[in-house]
Amino acid sequence: MKLLRVLLFAVMIFAFAGAAHAARTVPGDVIVTFENPIDDLPVSKESLTLPDGLHAAWLAETAKSLDAEVKMIYETLSIQGNDIAAVLHSDSKSESTLWLELRMRQDVKAASLNHVMKISGGRKRFAR
Repeated sequence: MKLLRVLLFAVMIFAFAGAAHAARTVPGDVIVTFENPIDDLPVSKESLTLPDGLHAAWLAETAKSLDAEVKMIYETLSIQGNDIAAVLHSDSKSESTLWLELRMRQDVKAASLNHVMKISGGRKRFAR
């Protein structure tokens, strides 16, 4: 549990660090972590992926209530932390509006705009 929180914190810091270099965000996207809504049922791959999976159904209904849809579920993070980590997308709201609505919910542990980041690799070029 502690490891998941550290990893999630690192992902959020990485996302915010990218904002300093590129203030662009994916239009309508928010990365969010919800508390497990079903106390007696641990989050599992089956509950997140099957058409009748309880966590998947809950997430879809929650997204619909926010006028959004589920774009992606982070299965491994969700299972390890017994939470639901996902990307929600709305065509009718800006990402900032969706983010603010999510931040006001008590079942949201963390929410972040989905920042566009550019990571460059390759050889470093040194001045001579």
